[in-house]
Amino acid sequence: MRNTLLLSLAFIALLFSSCGPDDAFVLSYDSGNSDSPLLQAGTYLGAARFPASSFTDHVGETLESVEYYLRDVPTSAEVVVFSGGTSSVPGDEIYTASVTLSSNGNSWNQHTLGEEITLGTEDIWIGLRFTQDEEAQVLGCDIGPANENGDKFQNFSGDWETLRSFSSGTVDINWNIQGFVVK
Repeated sequence: MRNTLLLSLAFIALLFSSCGPDDAFVLSYDSGNSDSPLLQAGTYLGAARFPASSFTDHVGETLESVEYYLRDVPTSAEVVVFSGGTSSVPGDEIYTASVTLSSNGNSWNQHTLGEEITLGTEDIWIGLRFTQDEEAQVLGCDIGPANENGDKFQNFSGDWETLRSFSSGTVDINWNIQGFVVK
């Protein structure tokens, strides 16, 4: 009986320590994973744009990690962060890290940034650049409808557009890309 009580108390302590208030602010447009668009072989970059106005209460805080959902593991993948830009094209690439070897298919993947990115007064774009050698479904998405900033897409020609535009309006989603910001 005593062992059962101690085990129960230990479980409750673990539950509260792992499910307690999380002080991370999440940059995200997606509503969970639903699927992944089928794309032909090539190199793509799916990104979400977060206007500076969407994190004004978090200026000075740090983008600590990025989570993304992969259905199929691509030949290569990189987490990419841009700063500034316009509503349709990102500014300077300020962070890139290969995540090819640490990524798993049919699951959420987390990447802790190797350097500090402090939120300021410029927009932040968070994305995943990936190369696939054959037709595949790589970067995950929700069921939509797309937020105007949630489905940014750099196609195989290097041009930026929305995935809605690229698919002639047939795909209306938000990428499964989330940025975690801490004080």
